Amino acid sequence: MTKRMAYNPISFILMGQGFKPELAPPLSQILTIVREAGYDGVHAEIPPGSTPEDYLALLTGHGLMPAPGYFRPASAMPKV
Repeated sequence: MTKRMAYNPISFILMGQGFKPELAPPLSQILTIVREAGYDGVHAEIPPGSTPEDYLALLTGHGLMPAPGYFRPASAMPKV
């Protein structure tokens, strides 16, 4: 079984001062950092002004794949 790990780059825009997307580096630079850190994918949310095809091309151009942005393990599920 191949294991893959994705990264949600929200840490580049959510800072101690709050949500500051204007302070984030360009998306291309973020994707380079994520890939060089060893991740295989990033959050699949398409950036404003992009299309699904363009975003996929950007990700694959950086050696990344789209991935779910949220994960809730079964252990976090409420007991009913």
